[in-house]
Amino acid sequence: MLYWFAAASLWLAIGVWLGPCGLVPVTLVALSIAILTRPGVPGGLKASLIVLLWACGLLLLASLPGVGREAPRRSHCANKLRQIGIALQEYHDAYGSFPPAYLADANGKPMHSWRVLILPYLEHRQLYAQYNFSEPWNGPNNRLLANQFSAVFGSPFRCRSDDPAKPAETSYVAVVGPRTMWPGAESTTFGDIPDGATKTVLVVEVGGSGIHWMEPRDLDMSALKLAAQPAGTNPIASGHPGGPQAAMADASVRTLSKSMRRDTLEAFFTRDGGEPIDE
Repeated sequence: MLYWFAAASLWLAIGVWLGPCGLVPVTLVALSIAILTRPGVPGGLKASLIVLLWACGLLLLASLPGVGREAPRRSHCANKLRQIGIALQEYHDAYGSFPPAYLADANGKPMHSWRVLILPYLEHRQLYAQYNFSEPWNGPNNRLLANQFSAVFGSPFRCRSDDPAKPAETSYVAVVGPRTMWPGAESTTFGDIPDGATKTVLVVEVGGSGIHWMEPRDLDMSALKLAAQPAGTNPIASGHPGGPQAAMADASVRTLSKSMRRDTLEAFFTRDGGEPIDE
């Protein structure tokens, strides 16, 4: 009796530690060992039972929410972020700075997004050539380009919080603010990042952003601070269980944990705060 109690306790502890995705294979291994070590059972029957057991277990594992889907979704988003990060670096090489968060009109009103500016560096020169910078982003000509973005700033996997009814909604946004990499209509350079390119975010993925990919609008740093008050958890929702991914200034990609402290998150988004980052 004590043996079964200890075994059940260990099984539950493993379940809490690994979750259902890790508990299933652990259970399959334990049952396989039990079958193999059971006396009086023919070898052929043991092999058949183990094959059947693993077949049922793998089907159960595949049916768990997110299993088999989250890994390719996360990998795809990471690749997109890496491509965007490299495109931003190539823009920097060409112009001596990163693009501004937006190009403004004569009255200072945001008119065109940085996402449009880097299209040539994402192998979409033709789409860039069709864009008319003399009219607003949602002008009569540019409006015709609205849905030509799925291979650029959208994802066929779409984060779970994204709305499939909004095909032109971007999943990749900048965080704008005076001390971020995106101070508005002004540009920044690598020389403006004393905090280090590996510890400064350029672009972050957001599920259900509500932002059109051509729209000169992103996430405001002050809004993030308000959203994070008073809790210390990451206010950015991407749909990935572990938290959103971000492209850093060196084009590397990292996950910003859902449980990341507010001060750590802010340190990643500022370029010159000099804050120590507790990772």
